[in-house]
Amino acid sequence: MKHINALLTGLVFGVGIAIAGMMTPATVFNVFDSAGTWALGLALFLAAGTAGTYAHRGLATSQITAKGA
Repeated sequence: MKHINALLTGLVFGVGIAIAGMMTPATVFNVFDSAGTWALGLALFLAAGTAGTYAHRGLATSQITAKGA
């Protein structure tokens, strides 16, 4: 079940990036180009994904330690 959740989460993330048009190399490079045209949308998208990952990891870890496993 854990692997299915990871697969579904990755698919949702990938589809979201594709729908937003953030798969082009120029857009990805613009995230790291703070002196030029900076892609704020992709940076916020990645920050939200990172925050969600850490929040989920914290919840999962607290549930595992609560069960005593």
